[in-house]
Amino acid sequence: DGVVIDSTPPEKVSVIASEDGVNHVDYSRSNQIRANWLFRDTQSGIGMYEWALCQSEDNLKCVQAFKPVNLATNVTNPSLPLTNGQCYVVIVRATNHAGLQAVAASPPVTFDSTPPLPGLVSDGSGLMDIDYQSHAS
Repeated sequence: DGVVIDSTPPEKVSVIASEDGVNHVDYSRSNQIRANWLFRDTQSGIGMYEWALCQSEDNLKCVQAFKPVNLATNVTNPSLPLTNGQCYVVIVRATNHAGLQAVAASPPVTFDSTPPLPGLVSDGSGLMDIDYQSHAS
């Protein structure tokens, strides 16, 4: 039985935050964040994953601290205390069997639970409202 020497951390392939678990979104109206990721480690293999949801990649303000998920590569947290208008990133930490780690983050997602404000429709030039006109264009 030989010993495998692994001196390299896992390689990040992708991290995605989404509503459907597949496609990255820039804005989300749901406080349920789904995340999926892919890392590779061809030497010792992935031993475990942890994920967090934070306001930035520096992990200083997290609404969910790192949570172990074994070897799962997609997760959902249905009850996160998200702040309207705030950006969030999913951060994943992969640890290989040699204990080496790699950390990667998704592109930011902005939580927006408010509907748009009513707009103004005018049928004249600029904001002027007209009732009649002499031509069809």
